Amino acid sequence: TLSKLEGSSFTVKHGTSTSDDFRFLRLWWEAPRDVGYLSLSKGGEYSKFYSELYLYINWNQGGRELSNFDRSIIRNPGFHKRPGLTWSRRTTKGLSVRVLNENCIFADKGPGIFGQNNDLKMLMAALAILNSAAFEHLLTVQLAAVDAAARSYEIGILQNTPFPELDSNTIELLASLALEAWSIKYQIDRLNEVSHSFYLPLKIAEKKCDYKISNLSERYIEIQKLINDKCYDLFGFKDLKLKVSLGDIEHDKLNNISIFRKTEEEDFLSWIVGVVFGRFAVNPNSKIKTNINFSTPFEALKPLSDAMIGKKIDTNNCEGIFEADLSTNHLARAMNVVMDSIQIKSSFNVTTWMNKAFFDYHIGRYTKSRRQAPIYWPLSTPSSSYTLWLYYHRINNQSLYTCVNDFVDPKLKQVAGDINQFRLKKSRSIQEEKDLEKFINFELELTDFREELLHVAQFWKPNLNDGVQITAAPLWKFFQYKPWQKKLKKTWKKLEKGDYDWAHLAHSIWPERVKEKCKKDKSLAIAHNLEELYEES
Repeated sequence: TLSKLEGSSFTVKHGTSTSDDFRFLRLWWEAPRDVGYLSLSKGGEYSKFYSELYLYINWNQGGRELSNFDRSIIRNPGFHKRPGLTWSRRTTKGLSVRVLNENCIFADKGPGIFGQNNDLKMLMAALAILNSAAFEHLLTVQLAAVDAAARSYEIGILQNTPFPELDSNTIELLASLALEAWSIKYQIDRLNEVSHSFYLPLKIAEKKCDYKISNLSERYIEIQKLINDKCYDLFGFKDLKLKVSLGDIEHDKLNNISIFRKTEEEDFLSWIVGVVFGRFAVNPNSKIKTNINFSTPFEALKPLSDAMIGKKIDTNNCEGIFEADLSTNHLARAMNVVMDSIQIKSSFNVTTWMNKAFFDYHIGRYTKSRRQAPIYWPLSTPSSSYTLWLYYHRINNQSLYTCVNDFVDPKLKQVAGDINQFRLKKSRSIQEEKDLEKFINFELELTDFREELLHVAQFWKPNLNDGVQITAAPLWKFFQYKPWQKKLKKTWKKLEKGDYDWAHLAHSIWPERVKEKCKKDKSLAIAHNLEELYEES
């Protein structure tokens, strides 16, 4: 007796497929901050009501490069940038519908649901219903008839699922509950460094801002129960004693609270690193949002998180480069200065953590959607006895020359002086002989490091539009974290081979090869602003 979701004030649409995500997608923190990128909904982890959109899609000139790529499929462009709802089409955990922000593109793996006249309150009410146990039961019946193990929530299944009629009071109630559920998850995500919502790490937010998250899990479970009870009635399931499994809450990522507890010290130190490099403000301008209304969840995502706007600490490091060796870690020293200024210290030994654990933590934290994009780069000698830390958003084609001129050469001069002092001694102890040998080996390693930096500097012209992995590929020898080094080496081989000739770096190193390809490939020609070379067949 009920209408279907499709047609009852809503429409469900397939999304765009790039067919080459490595080329056209970026994580939002690695892309340059210009108008050429839009946020992208592309499925993702199980999460109801709210989920951070980590991905950007290259939409320069209205997506011309993508639309001229012979394998891409641009679906339903008339619905792009509209506020709506989205979900992960394929999953092992069940349906999880969440907000789709304005000014976003939606992908094939993250389809869209759109309402008439972009009625935001009606969309929020629908968000509650689609995340109810009753709606999940109706989907399960259909999935069992197809293939329950596949867990593929295709748009046709959602389109054909019954949807209840709603009066104004019910719309208001369900929309308010969904908004509160969204707000709880948003508040948790304010602690997440790689989120657009990031404000401060847990350690500071609790101490400085009286930020409370202790009761959020309990309230979220209560909201889900209220939504379930109301939707059982709306669908006429009054005689069925169906109960939501609280195990579902675990799927729903509210255990993020405990995750933040477990990584509290590392999250704090990672934020301090960001402050030192000028990425994060020590005193963000934005206040904790309290006046959330029905339009808030659908607001277009900003290019900067709240944590990036406000008063920043001057570390006298305009080049975004810090020096570290086994005896002195200048980055760690700058971090301690920041902690002194905010009067909050870490329980970790900062120098030890930076030398041994930070990059492993960092690359894990800055990996999403199977894409790795670390933005703090340790360029090291093979023994890691000497490291230069570079900040991705400050690099340019002079950065490696700066590394040599401002850091490596003075260090070599210092080491040569130390060696000379030892050699001037007429009689040296056994320990002094060992120290002399250590300095001589260090000098040789630094000399090789310097030569390799200058070699790469001759052809390395970084362009952030290429993304972290392509940009860092020529530097693969300098990364001593073996999994990342291996990935970059493989990427560099593919660059040399011509597999990534869409990259600006490929054009800067092998211009003639790339220009020849542009004659036959319009998308490639658009990528390099060489459309005049394209020969229409």
